[in-house]
Amino acid sequence: MKRIFMAAMVAATFAIGATAQDFAPKAGTCGVEVRFNPLSTTNFSLDKQSIKGRYFFADNMAVTASLGFDYNSDITYGTRYDKGDVLTNKDSYTKLHYGVFNLDLGYEFHLPSYKRIDPYVGASLGLGRDFAGGKKQTEAKEYTVYENVTPDDKHYASTNLRAAAFAGVDFYLYKGLYVGAEVGYGISKKSYSDTKSTRTSDGTDYESKAENADGTVAAGFYVTPTFRLGWNF
Repeated sequence: MKRIFMAAMVAATFAIGATAQDFAPKAGTCGVEVRFNPLSTTNFSLDKQSIKGRYFFADNMAVTASLGFDYNSDITYGTRYDKGDVLTNKDSYTKLHYGVFNLDLGYEFHLPSYKRIDPYVGASLGLGRDFAGGKKQTEAKEYTVYENVTPDDKHYASTNLRAAAFAGVDFYLYKGLYVGAEVGYGISKKSYSDTKSTRTSDGTDYESKAENADGTVAAGFYVTPTFRLGWNF
């Protein structure tokens, strides 16, 4: 009976220690996280800083780098008619591509944590580049190449500068593994690139350019619309 009692005491002590364990990262810890929306019906993409790396140079301070990348392409063929049948016309098509590349650098100050909960505040600066282009061909020797704009005029190339101040919290499911949420205030300035289209007909090129000097400025509060799932090591 005494041995059973001692074993029970040891097990209880271990359980209490595990429950009270501090899961917060320490100096020298590296981490990586991804952001995703499990309820989304669209394909997975790495747009909008979806991969984030952390390095804790002190117990409560970290530098971060966030990377976002997304690329899309499509081709649509024209049609031709042959004895009443509708057939694909390989000499008539529209190709387009567009995407985005983002890079943000930041700093985080982690507040005193409690067991599994690790709150923090921080700031970041970022640079983004939207790119677009395509080609539209109506005949074998007549086509138009588009730069910084897609043939359907739906996507334009631009450069984006932004800054943000934010606050967030990480909840550790296990040592090193966490989920989190974040809220912040950001401001961004987008400048559109000049566009160019070159039409080639019977070997002769005809260029057309358009200046897009105007840009947009956006500012406001945001909440991460996706889950943040990360791992420290």
